[in-house]
Amino acid sequence: MNDHFLDDADLTDRMEQNLAEHACHLHRSMTGAAVTEAGDLLVADSGLDDDTFNIVAAARFTAADATARITETAESLARTGRRFSWWVGPASTPLDLTTLLTAAGLPASERETAMWAELDDTLPPPTVQGLDIQTVATPEQLADYASAPGSCTSPPGSPGAAAASAFGYLRPGPGDMNSPSHSTAWQHYPAPPADSPSPPTLD
Repeated sequence: MNDHFLDDADLTDRMEQNLAEHACHLHRSMTGAAVTEAGDLLVADSGLDDDTFNIVAAARFTAADATARITETAESLARTGRRFSWWVGPASTPLDLTTLLTAAGLPASERETAMWAELDDTLPPPTVQGLDIQTVATPEQLADYASAPGSCTSPPGSPGAAAASAFGYLRPGPGDMNSPSHSTAWQHYPAPPADSPSPPTLD
């Protein structure tokens, strides 16, 4: 484990920064999208009416101004007429931010376990036989990646449609896949049954 992961406060701050950048990295190149970075908050507005891509993150409120800032932010976002989600990360402040958001009519809808990984280009080793994990390198793979959210959401279609729209805005031309943003796509090739004939080989 690298030394920079040994300090819990440093780790949670890095996780919070990564969470915020994950929320807005597509928006910086999307027509009609906007990223607003105040000193104590980040708002990523995709221009789409879907809270998969409309996100509030990286809150750094104080105990004295938190209630007022929550009210101000909620009213500002309501005026857009679009849905947003507010992500409370491990370093969001104040510590009772979730409680304050609930009191403001914004209760938590789900929780996710945080994870960390080394920041290199190594892809995770497959743990399922026949699983091929690749870094997205073509527009076709990007389209495959964009279709994934729609296949695992309820009701089906809404986040997936937003994903397709969001990635559609970014659909690159030939040779324009050198973005600093990386995605992974995968294919699964199930092993043939034990009694299946072996595939032919070519010399």
